Amino acid sequence: MTGLRERKKVLTRSAIEEAALDLFDRQGYDETTVEEIAAAANVSPATFFRYFLAKEEVIFAYQEEYLAAIDGAVLAGRLPERQIDLGLVIERFADFFEDRSDALATIDRIVAGHPRLLARSFLFQRTWQKHLAVVLAVVSTAVQTWAEAGYRGRLRPHALKALNAARCIP
Repeated sequence: MTGLRERKKVLTRSAIEEAALDLFDRQGYDETTVEEIAAAANVSPATFFRYFLAKEEVIFAYQEEYLAAIDGAVLAGRLPERQIDLGLVIERFADFFEDRSDALATIDRIVAGHPRLLARSFLFQRTWQKHLAVVLAVVSTAVQTWAEAGYRGRLRPHALKALNAARCIP
């Protein structure tokens, strides 16, 4: 369980994100200032900058969580017989999106009206597609080499070896 300080940090970050997305959606991205976001989130501008380097970072704050969700969905769908349960992967990923549907819809509206943000969004789309492909390949390769070893020992060393090999591919 996380401590009080960590929970407060999560709540503060969340408040800043919600306030920023609401203001961006209502007023426009370029028309919204960090000072307005901070006031709406009931924090100081300095606190805003403790959590985000710039207001653009608020829009894309979900990206790290998004990539972790891909990893979690794929790993949850791993089967011992060298296959991936794509149904379970899709179900987990769908749950992730559904839980964030309002925020994602707001982000889409904001990004669609701003060329620089739209370009960054397209770049991230390519990033997560590559990430998903690598994760699937790593899991598949790891389970295959583990099976070839007669399922002896642990799967983890096979996964780490497959991951290191994948990192070497340009």
